Amino acid sequence: KKAAEITSYVAATTAFLGMFTAAFYGKLLDTVGRRVFFIAAVVFQNALPCLLLAIFRSQPMIYMLASAAGGLIQGSYLFSYVADCFSAKRRAPVFAAIQATSSLTFFFGIFAGMMSDTVAITIATVCGFGAAAYAFVFISETIPEDVKQPFSREMCATNPFGAMAFLLSSKVCRAVIALVACFLFAQVGTGDIYMFYLNERVGFDKGDNGYLAAEDGLLTPLVLL
Repeated sequence: KKAAEITSYVAATTAFLGMFTAAFYGKLLDTVGRRVFFIAAVVFQNALPCLLLAIFRSQPMIYMLASAAGGLIQGSYLFSYVADCFSAKRRAPVFAAIQATSSLTFFFGIFAGMMSDTVAITIATVCGFGAAAYAFVFISETIPEDVKQPFSREMCATNPFGAMAFLLSSKVCRAVIALVACFLFAQVGTGDIYMFYLNERVGFDKGDNGYLAAEDGLLTPLVLL
């Protein structure tokens, strides 16, 4: 009965910690490069949580905490990588294509809903580590060694509130921040409760969730592209 409440606490903790690591994370991207974050994101956001869920099936809190920790690896590495590889005119279409491809994978939710939990978790774990291996082999670094910023202790003491003050000084950035805040508030709030609400009212099961994911996976790319 407290699943939604626990999920909210985990998401809130991740968001709070992310606020203090965001500025440091941006500098770290320019220090160690983008490639390592592709690998780390796949391992810690997908493969490792799924592996822990497979091992500790009776303790889903371990999976939730691992997912929350993986959430600290923010997605700016992907935007930085695209910015390195494509001109300003081509970035928006590339971002849309990446998002559309990512959303399209939700279509496979219809098959996951038909599988047993063990099979679904096993496939997710194997795909996660397979993706990490693919990133290790095929994703190249876009920052030359002589351009990378040196690591320093000052990076670890980055003040996140200074970054916020910088963003708030721009009228355009203030409008974007307000829009994103409203969007995330609605998205996170809905994501925390809708599954539990549907389950209690209409007996929403994993098969129904698979169909919903497949619908999202088919319609979202059409809108983006």
